[in-house]
Amino acid sequence: TQTTSPSNIAHHYDISAQLYEKMLGPTMMYTCAYFHHPDMSLDEAQRAKMQLVAKKLDLRPGLRVLDLGCGFGSMAHFLAEEYGVHVTGVTLSKDQVDYAHRNLAHPRH
Repeated sequence: TQTTSPSNIAHHYDISAQLYEKMLGPTMMYTCAYFHHPDMSLDEAQRAKMQLVAKKLDLRPGLRVLDLGCGFGSMAHFLAEEYGVHVTGVTLSKDQVDYAHRNLAHPRH
């Protein structure tokens, strides 16, 4: 419900970015990965997944992407950096927003 959702989100996601850094590694992504070679590391597979998503979306500079449930912002950052798109990320977690602003934010033009 709208009443209980904020506390549920805080309970599950606003616990410690340091904990997530240890579990998730540099990409800070807690979704699937794309291991298209058997010797890939988790970080390589996460990057491969982001590249595959971008390819399937046929992204080009200047396009706009809405990333609902963007987590810590790694996908948004990757798409903006690598494909020149404008990304709006949405998360209900204050800690995830703070992490993204500290570590992945682009300077405003």
